[in-house]
Amino acid sequence: MNINKIMLGAIFIFITSISFSAKSLEIVFSNVLKLNINPHKVAHNGNLIILKLDNSVLTHEIVDPKNFIPTVDLTGNTETFMSSLFDIKTRQELPIWLAKLSESTSASFNIESKNTYIEDLGKIKLYSSYNDNEEQGVILILNGGGVHWFSVMGDKNDFNNIVKLFKE
Repeated sequence: MNINKIMLGAIFIFITSISFSAKSLEIVFSNVLKLNINPHKVAHNGNLIILKLDNSVLTHEIVDPKNFIPTVDLTGNTETFMSSLFDIKTRQELPIWLAKLSESTSASFNIESKNTYIEDLGKIKLYSSYNDNEEQGVILILNGGGVHWFSVMGDKNDFNNIVKLFKE
């Protein structure tokens, strides 16, 4: 047998064993936002990435200010508007029409003040909200220009674990 074929076979087996034995995958969303997670499946379509986990599904998109709300261009107000979905104080500082839009958008994502958490983690600001009845939550991460929107469909424990991973 040719030694090159043996070497190629050995390298293939070695690489394959590494890829299947990896406990987590580092997903880099920006230079300061990374997530170490072990998805079973990954799908990508346009601006959306979908990760199938053990008992939940995590989606990510970078908020496009011209398309997040189809009828409104949020350019120049994206971070403020997105944070107002979670933070009533920020919402009250918006023009009335935008505050009303924030309120209705927040309600459409089942974001309620009683289940909302806001944390400043230095390079990122993390907003999260989980709805027990719907078994889904949303996470907003601002990192100095990048506006990242995550949805988690699954139980509260899975949601909390994902939020915790962002904090690491």
